Amino acid sequence: MNPLYPQPKSVEAAERGGETELRFFEAMQCPFWKKPFWLLSVRHATRAEDNLGVDAIVLTDVGVIEVQIKTSHAGRLAHIARYGREHVITVISPFMSASRIRHTVTDILYQRRGRLHSQLKRATSQK
Repeated sequence: MNPLYPQPKSVEAAERGGETELRFFEAMQCPFWKKPFWLLSVRHATRAEDNLGVDAIVLTDVGVIEVQIKTSHAGRLAHIARYGREHVITVISPFMSASRIRHTVTDILYQRRGRLHSQLKRATSQK
């Protein structure tokens, strides 16, 4: 498969992807969850952002993190082949609870936030 011209998704795959995205947003936007201080908000990507391979936008205290939500590691690899590694890619299995989704995603976001924080510190120290 050529990553620049991907195969069209089956209806089943598209539905599974949509359900996984819904579970991600339900977990991450849960009003009873005590978010980390640095995680300010999570929103759906716009159509333009989605066309660039982004499903969710996470606003943190040090900037924006773009997230791609996948249902399989094969889908993750296909996304990397097509878009590179600029997005955070999280794989959410159908068996993950909302709590597990939050834990997994927060760990990944925390790592990316750390890189953003370091870049921001370097940029401000060079001025």
